[in-house]
Amino acid sequence: MIEREKLLVELESLSEEKFRIFNEKIVHTSKYRVIGVRMPDLKAIAKKHRADYKEIFEMPYDSFEEIIIKGAAVGFADAPLCEKEPYIIRYAEMIDNWAECDCFCSCIKVKKSEADDLLRLAEGLMYRKEEFVSRVGTVLMFSKFSDEPTVRKALAIYDRLPSGEYYRDMAVAWGISVYCVKYPQLIAEYLEHSPISVAVKLAAAQKESAAKLEKMQFDHILEGKLSERKPRNAVAVKALLNMDGLKLAGNEIVGLTEQLDKIAKENDFLFERSEPVPKYMGPTGGGSGGQADDSAARAVMGLPPLTK
Repeated sequence: MIEREKLLVELESLSEEKFRIFNEKIVHTSKYRVIGVRMPDLKAIAKKHRADYKEIFEMPYDSFEEIIIKGAAVGFADAPLCEKEPYIIRYAEMIDNWAECDCFCSCIKVKKSEADDLLRLAEGLMYRKEEFVSRVGTVLMFSKFSDEPTVRKALAIYDRLPSGEYYRDMAVAWGISVYCVKYPQLIAEYLEHSPISVAVKLAAAQKESAAKLEKMQFDHILEGKLSERKPRNAVAVKALLNMDGLKLAGNEIVGLTEQLDKIAKENDFLFERSEPVPKYMGPTGGGSGGQADDSAARAVMGLPPLTK
């Protein structure tokens, strides 16, 4: 169990003054000071101490970063959802800005067998009157569930939520834009008939356009990186990529190099060889040819060697 004094020392050692000033401007927390530690570092601290999430949650705090760690530790904890649920609700009730909400939702991990319970929890939070509690439920639902019945349920809830609170409205717009990628026709029909405000519809359209542009950029960079590897079959290589493990960051795709290296190592026949391929001569003089000849032929055709 980490002591708060040691945690604060670690946070101060990771702080960056320029980032602190920047974060203060975009986070808009009204209650707590901002130390200036980047989110990956905060998540790493939370993951390291996730076994002690209950104790961390009860620790006193006076900074934005400590609140992030509390929520992330709950989300990462290897505990059943029924045990974490009271802490999820309490955390949703204590936050006061979008960053705490969205980071928290991204950290929540549950087993497949707990999906129905998480959906029930998210739906209950969506209906809460508090702006950020409702936002937590909204972000949880669209970030964890993408099947059509749940999407239709979410859209029906959107129609019942009160409008006029900015961060809840923007979460609804965000959800609509996410659903639009997979269900464009459904969302088009929904926006035509939904009673949600014009402001939310416009925000959803803007987010949808941004998402499409980002996807186009992602696809362009991916095609370029694949081309550099000279695949024999780009479609086959793409099918082996874990797209959920890739993230666009500027003009790079984080995680792509590592995945392509692994695919090339395990399936080298999918890529053109950089070294000369042995010329296949075939058997001569009545010999059987042997396995060496077969290996050369398979190399020419881009096939993996036979195993004994």
